[in-house]
Amino acid sequence: MRISCRYKLNFVYFLILGMMCVITIPGNLQARTRGILVSPQRILLEGRNRTASITMVNPGDRPLQFRIELIHMEMDPQGRLKKIEAPTPAQEEQKKILRYSPRRTVLDPGKSQTIRLMARRPAGIPDGEYRMHLSLSPIALPSPSDKTGAAANPAGQTNFDIDLLIGVTLPVFVRYGKLESNVGVSRVDVVKSEKTFVNLDLTRSGNRSASVNIDVYLVGENGQNEERVGVISGAAVYYPNKLRMVRIPLSLPKNSSLSGRNLKIVLKDNENKKGAVLFSKIFSVP
Repeated sequence: MRISCRYKLNFVYFLILGMMCVITIPGNLQARTRGILVSPQRILLEGRNRTASITMVNPGDRPLQFRIELIHMEMDPQGRLKKIEAPTPAQEEQKKILRYSPRRTVLDPGKSQTIRLMARRPAGIPDGEYRMHLSLSPIALPSPSDKTGAAANPAGQTNFDIDLLIGVTLPVFVRYGKLESNVGVSRVDVVKSEKTFVNLDLTRSGNRSASVNIDVYLVGENGQNEERVGVISGAAVYYPNKLRMVRIPLSLPKNSSLSGRNLKIVLKDNENKKGAVLFSKIFSVP
């Protein structure tokens, strides 16, 4: 007897753009990943800059529907973000700062949509940084009928067809007044396994979030020559957090040893195109 069953399962994932999902698929399990391209991936509104736009593009071959809404998220010491399911009244009040449109959209294949944002300052809102996250949540649309049906399946095989709909969340910062943030590194540890990593504690103080690019240099034995052996871009510590633990893989010269050597850690401003150096320090490796 020939049996052919096709199940349509829709799994919705909320991911930070730029993270990659690796899927292992058995022979009788087929999965399609559907998502959008979004630019920019971070919005900062401060000073006289009170408007912004975000472009969504559907690179796939089927229409995609999205619900667009503001949510609140919190960051843990490892930099992972989690949605706050029960925001405080003060957090809900912050949503009045930001206006955006549209709230829902359907993107045809190859088409784009612009989301427009505008910050306004309601009466009684004090100076400070107000962070929200714009969530672009996919909504499943009816799939076109599969005309090939069971004929395409070998006898006795059951097929599972999984449609992975990829959502996006991106941070929106609104700042009022003169705000400052200082960053540094309080701890550096080298971990040696199959690959070599450096673990460091990225610290933040002040009244706003910080985002930095981190460069790791291997300092020559004479203390003069420096070779960049590690880099990470856009490491953020969101206000009010004061600490974030960061792991950076190192690309070391062949047959080199870090024992007794020095590593130089440099933090550069990721919010400013000039990338000003915010912190630089040499750490000794035991």
